[in-house]
This record gives sequence, structure tokens and C-alpha cells, in this order.
Amino acid sequence: MGGHLRDDVRQVVDRMRSLLGSKGFEFHPFKAGWYNDLVQPEYRLQCHYDTLAVLSLSAPSMFENAFIPYIREHGLTGNIDPLDECVAYYMGTIKKHFQNENIQVLHDFDMDSSMRPRMAIQTAGHVTGAVYYYQRTDLDEDPWGDQKIFGICVHPKYGGWFGLRAVFLFKDFLCKDLEKKNSIDILGSQKLKQQLLEYANFHWQDNRYRDIINVQERYSQEQVDYFNTATRKARLDLMKKYIKVDSYKNDCDHG
Repeated sequence: MGGHLRDDVRQVVDRMRSLLGSKGFEFHPFKAGWYNDLVQPEYRLQCHYDTLAVLSLSAPSMFENAFIPYIREHGLTGNIDPLDECVAYYMGTIKKHFQNENIQVLHDFDMDSSMRPRMAIQTAGHVTGAVYYYQRTDLDEDPWGDQKIFGICVHPKYGGWFGLRAVFLFKDFLCKDLEKKNSIDILGSQKLKQQLLEYANFHWQDNRYRDIINVQERYSQEQVDYFNTATRKARLDLMKKYIKVDSYKNDCDHG
């Protein structure tokens, strides 16, 4: 790996944390191959098995520490979801910091030409060991038959009060000796796992799935209201109320 970094995963991740940790972002390394082992071919990362990848997730504090300050300073273009715009900005600051390295950034909202997510980011979260990705295959008996059931990640500290935001792929950095941190099944019981999947698939709007464990931090009420607001235009209007911005960029109200 060239540039100002040595071949030390800890150094890379610590540098990322020093840049954005105070903003409410966490960073967790993994090998691209660990992820590729678990996903369908269309979601695989095109790189060496030992390529360093780093997941970024947002803690509950990101809304107040990163999102609100970003909107106050930069305004909004209205071209994409305001939060996605904010995350892309901060992830971009990481890439600029490592400008001498060959890095690809994959955001959770990035889609390919067929409008399919470019990667299975919940699987990426699982292989870092930072969260556990619960799916119907975690149940001994599947009660849903042919019904579509989406999986959901649970964080040992935040429960469901967090977001998986992006993956950084350091294409020229091979981390052969990186040790895998196994995800911990923090629910344990079959009953809780079934409840989680039912809450997340059928009752997601009331946020019960987020509190499937006793959490240490939750979203503020403003953040809950934001995520419960369905359309981009409504979210823009809500942000005007929260941050009391007098004017936005010209195209903001045309989204």
C-alpha cells in the first residue's frame, strides 16, 4: 500500500475514527472475501479475497452531531434525501483524507442500473462482528411460509437505533493477517428472534424492533420524526422547522 500509510489495519481504522468518531460514525474493518463468501454473485465485491474493507455505521448521536450541523452549514440541494446527502459528504471527507489510496466508497443508498442495491450492506455489517444480521434462517421453525421476510441487524449497544451507511474498499490494501471478529447472537431465544423479524417486517413504523434489547442509546424524538416522514419534500420541510434555516438553495423546494 502506497502513500503515507503503513500496512496496518488498526492505523487506518483509527485514522477514520479520529476524523469522524465525534460526529457519531463508527468504523469496523473486514476482509472483502468474508463478505463475498456469504452473498449472491450480483452483490460480490470485485477484488482480492484479502482486500481491506471498512464499514461505517452511524450511532444515534450522528443526527445531532453531524446531520444538523451539516444542514446549517451547507444547506440542501434537494437532489437526494437530505440524510443521504449528508452521509455522502462525510464519507467523501474520509476518501479525500486517503487521496493517495485507491478507494471505492459504496453507500447504503447506491443502486446499480437495474435499481438494485450495489451491495448487501447488512451482510457487511454482520461479517465485521459489529452487529448481528437476523434472518428467517436463524429460526428452527419458519412460521411464514411463502411470505417475504426481510432480515434486520441488531447492534449490541444500540439495538435497532443505528444505520449502516457505507463501505470503504481499499483496493490496493491486502490484510492477510486480519483476525475475524464473530458476530454475537445477542437475542439467543427463538421467541425473541421471531418477534424481531415480525416487528421489523409488519410493525416497523412503531419502532418496536429497535428496542428488542435493552439499549444504551436511542434516537431523539426529532430523529424519530424525521425517519417516520415518508417523502423527501416532507423531510425538507421538517428540516426547515428543526434548524430554522431562512433559505435553502434554489432547487430545494422542487424535489
